Amino acid sequence: MKNKKFLPFSKLLSRRILMVNVVTISVLALLVITFITIGLKDMTNAYFISGLYGCHESIDKRLGKVDNDSLYHHVKRLDVGFNLFNPLFQDDINEKDNKSVWAYNVVIDSVGTYIYHPDRQRIGKRNFFEDIRQSGDALCKELVIGLNSNEMSHQRITIDGVSSYIFYCGVKVTPWRNAIIVPIDGLVVPLIITGLLLLTIIILGMLVAYRISRFTIRRATIPLQHLAKSADEVAQGNFQAPLPELQYNDEISQLRDSFANMQESLTQYIEQLKTTTAEKAAMESELSIARDIQLSMVPTVFPQQEHIDIYASMTPAKAVGGDLYDFFVRDGLLYFCIGDVSGKGVPAALFMTEAKSLFRAYASDESTPDSIVSRMNNNLSLDNKECMFVTFFVGILDLTSGLLRYCNAGHEAPIIINKTAEPLPVNPIYPVGLDADTPYETQEAVIAPQTTILLYTDGLDEAMDADEKQFGDERIFDVLNRAIQTGELSPKPLIERMTQAVHHYVGDTEQSDDLTMLCLRFN
Repeated sequence: MKNKKFLPFSKLLSRRILMVNVVTISVLALLVITFITIGLKDMTNAYFISGLYGCHESIDKRLGKVDNDSLYHHVKRLDVGFNLFNPLFQDDINEKDNKSVWAYNVVIDSVGTYIYHPDRQRIGKRNFFEDIRQSGDALCKELVIGLNSNEMSHQRITIDGVSSYIFYCGVKVTPWRNAIIVPIDGLVVPLIITGLLLLTIIILGMLVAYRISRFTIRRATIPLQHLAKSADEVAQGNFQAPLPELQYNDEISQLRDSFANMQESLTQYIEQLKTTTAEKAAMESELSIARDIQLSMVPTVFPQQEHIDIYASMTPAKAVGGDLYDFFVRDGLLYFCIGDVSGKGVPAALFMTEAKSLFRAYASDESTPDSIVSRMNNNLSLDNKECMFVTFFVGILDLTSGLLRYCNAGHEAPIIINKTAEPLPVNPIYPVGLDADTPYETQEAVIAPQTTILLYTDGLDEAMDADEKQFGDERIFDVLNRAIQTGELSPKPLIERMTQAVHHYVGDTEQSDDLTMLCLRFN
């Protein structure tokens, strides 16, 4: 697995919070810009319109009660009030030069002569309509119509070379007109400053929130860091590694408790595993000894005699199995047998041991195969509560005449091999151990010299590959026919050839049943 760069959880979560903050700031910035371009502009317009209304109402009340100098100073105070809205405003408005004034009032008569202007040099001497000639004739005509209508309105003009907005209306009891002139730059600057101020506050707030959340997250994840260190120690085999003590009952506390339970469970499991492993090792040792004992109970030395050549192999599917074979020579007769106990493992091995011992005992004083099998059946059927049985084949071969007398108890038929390979005819009779009253019979066949007899258990034909397909009788006879063609019909090479063919067929598939083969060659 590819190693990834370690990134603390607190840092990862803080990064995600920062990303959320950036997105939030972006959205808020759009909202602020929209608010600045629409909301503040409308609010500014409403402010000046309301200021204009208050200004001309004040002028209406003072007309006829004050002189021109009082009117000047009164309106000048109104100008100061308007300019307080401007963050760049300075209190000392220059009477000769209006550069420091943001918004200012003018009062004109019906022909446009200034009745009031912040610059006293213009009062009674300059004409408003001449000052706005730069705005164009169409705008001037529209403004004249608006001023004469006595309605409150506003429009854009150019006065004294400055692009401005003019908010105007008539004074009720005179032909005078009152207007507030606001330079456009004076509108834009406070809007920009206000917007930047809002954005600055938002960004600073987000940064403060990020730092606070980062600190809180790092502090909250400290127990996780300690828990991770404990987990590393457990992974290295220290199941008693101390766990951090937590103050709060939260998800981390639950994780810590679960980890503590896991430590305890692992400790108990390791102890149980040690005990189980020791017991298993002892059992395997005992089974290995039992296997050696079982294999020692069947002949493993195959003497070469004048008239007979014998070889056998037995491979249990487990440590011990239920297959058996045996042979011995008495009075010029070869007594031999092969059997397969039902089931596998220790029970089958015990039943096999008993069957093999009974065969050797009864074959020592019986002269016919059916009598040997019958006595074995009667004995094994007694107290057989587990209903175990053994398929059994017993043969007695006269080494002088080649007469073979045999009795089959439910076992696979042996194969007679000379120029061809053919199964020995057998009568189907119940296996040994099922019913004490089962009648068995002896059959006879004459075996010609240079004939090989192959006996085997069902572990050969029923051996399965990975697809659970059996080796089968057809493959058995294919191996035997190839051996006939090459002339390799001696017992040991023939069994080795058959074993190799089975192993090649099943591959790495686990052996499903005990495999036993006994091969005799009559010379």
